[in-house]
Amino acid sequence: MDLRVLLEQGFAPLACDCVLGDASLSVRVYDRETGRVDLMVAGIALAGLRQREDALRLLAELRDELAFNALRRLDT
Repeated sequence: MDLRVLLEQGFAPLACDCVLGDASLSVRVYDRETGRVDLMVAGIALAGLRQREDALRLLAELRDELAFNALRRLDT
């Protein structure tokens, strides 16, 4: 399983950068044109991402957080 590819493609058309550390992952989701960062999460434990299902669950959780952030922006 290539976690980085799954996550980076999972946020299209937004851009996504994943940085893999020794034991953790950082994810930044942003608009390619404006550079506006819509989601930044650091310190995601890699130990909990052993199976494809784990990565898909993480993607769904991050998408939910991204949607929540977008709603908050609309409220302000």
